[in-house]
Order: sequence, then C-alpha cells, then structure tokens
Amino acid sequence: MKKVERQFIAIESPMGVRNGAGFHPCQGLYFTPVGERPKIKLPALVIQSLADTGVFPGDAKNIYDLLGSTDKKLELTQGDHYLSAPANARDKHADMIADWLGQRLYRC
Repeated sequence: MKKVERQFIAIESPMGVRNGAGFHPCQGLYFTPVGERPKIKLPALVIQSLADTGVFPGDAKNIYDLLGSTDKKLELTQGDHYLSAPANARDKHADMIADWLGQRLYRC
C-alpha cells in the first residue's frame, strides 16, 4: 500500500492567537494529502455575523476559500455571536438557511 504524506490544515483566528491556541476551536481542522485542496465538495453556506467578537469575517472567508464545492455561498450579516442582536437576527438567519436549503432539497 502506498503511503500518502498528509498536511494538517487549521484556520488561524486572531482570538486563537491571543489565547495561545492558534486556531478557533469551532473551525475546521483536518488532514489532506500535501498539495491537494480539501475535498469538501458538498454545497455549503457560510454565515458570518459582522459584530461577532470571537470569529471574524476573515476567518469565515478563509473557511469559504478552503471549500472545494462549486456550490458555496458566504453571507456576511448583521448580528452578534449568538444572534441575540438585532432583535430579529435569529428569525432572519433561520429564514436565510431555510431559503438556501429549500433551493437545494428535493420537495415531495
């Protein structure tokens, strides 16, 4: 069996660097063969709140860029980390997710 050298991919976050971790614990960490792009080919929706104080728009953009899918979307939206502000943030995001899924799921 051929041995494949693998590289570790972690998406650095300024918060992780400040707390010594080097990456945000919620971000994708995985191994991939050296020189190859990640093989995440499924449709992907990346939503980033602009007022988030733990994950930043640049982090979301890095995740988006690493996705191998041709069907991917990055939404930069208003709201904080928990979508508790503005008042309608959770409903707005739930509708955004439902609309995105509704465009991709088979309806019976």
